[in-house]
Amino acid sequence: MPDYLPLDLGKKMRPPSVLNAIPDNMKEEEPVHYPQLYLDSDKSFDIPESGTMTVNFKRVSEVTRDEDGKMSCCVTLDITKIVSVEADKSVRDETRGDRLDKLRREIEDLAEGEAD
Repeated sequence: MPDYLPLDLGKKMRPPSVLNAIPDNMKEEEPVHYPQLYLDSDKSFDIPESGTMTVNFKRVSEVTRDEDGKMSCCVTLDITKIVSVEADKSVRDETRGDRLDKLRREIEDLAEGEAD
């Protein structure tokens, strides 16, 4: 694995010069922008709210610029295959059925407690 991985792709939305002009008592946490991956298919993806995904890809194009000493890079990838998807353990996608099952169990537990 290359030593630059894992690579956090988030970048701050506001330039530092703008942040310096804001008084400390009015500063909020800086929003972070992440590049987006758009997928389309004739099948449902069934992808969790957040997690880890391994994909196969093919690089279509790459443009690197050096403007005033700041490097920027733009890469276009064709995602050829989703190899694996794993949901974050801390985040669990709940379907309506999951929520209804949980509510049913809570009601049954309450009913059992009242019967005792």
